[in-house]
Amino acid sequence: MHSATAPSGQPGPIANLAAAGLLLGQVLQQSPIGVAVVDHVGLFVEVNPAYCAIYGYRSDQLIGRLFTLVFAPAQRAAVLRRHRDFLDLGLPMKGEFQALGADGRELAILVESVRLPVADGAAQRLVYVVDITERRMIEQALQGSQQFLNAVLDDLAAHVCVLDERGMILTVNRAWREFAAVNGGSNDGFREGTSYLAASENASATQPGGAEAVEFSLRLREVLAGQRQQFELEYPCHSPTEQRWFVVRVARMTS
Repeated sequence: MHSATAPSGQPGPIANLAAAGLLLGQVLQQSPIGVAVVDHVGLFVEVNPAYCAIYGYRSDQLIGRLFTLVFAPAQRAAVLRRHRDFLDLGLPMKGEFQALGADGRELAILVESVRLPVADGAAQRLVYVVDITERRMIEQALQGSQQFLNAVLDDLAAHVCVLDERGMILTVNRAWREFAAVNGGSNDGFREGTSYLAASENASATQPGGAEAVEFSLRLREVLAGQRQQFELEYPCHSPTEQRWFVVRVARMTS
């Protein structure tokens, strides 16, 4: 017979383990992160309220059922294999997954798994789930907006370049890229990910009689700093074979 109380009157090791388990259970139940325990077969053993809220089920609708319930039918066999490979072979089971809510909504979830050994030797999986559906929708919307913006810019005949507040090039349109390619500008610093401001200031320092280039760099700095909303300037940009002049228009955009 085991005693839960030590001879000194202090709680024994069994009581301590029981208390720790109770505390852990309370923490998991109150956690804002979805948590579930899945046995080796793949059946839900325990789910917390946050897990139920993610998928739109009650706990009694999940306990004792295969965890693959929250995945599309075509995915279930593969996901169940990954679950068992995680428990038996130690293969990873984490990352982003596509899942289904009780109402059929498609969900994007972020999963982390922990192996739990149990008394009978058949390990269980403790799984942490975070719903990232809204984040994915925002990312897709932004990506769609960027693709639309690029398509609009590429249809313009003017050479267009978009800078961030540091003067770094975020994007250029097709006319800009084609002009750079024809004029040997593939390595001159006037492309995505490089500093347009630095390249402009370098040009103003190296071009003979580059008064316009100096003025352009000064005005550009004022726009980037928010001291000026826009400006227009005519400047020379001669090639080895011809003399050329351009009109540049710079405007500050606010998000």
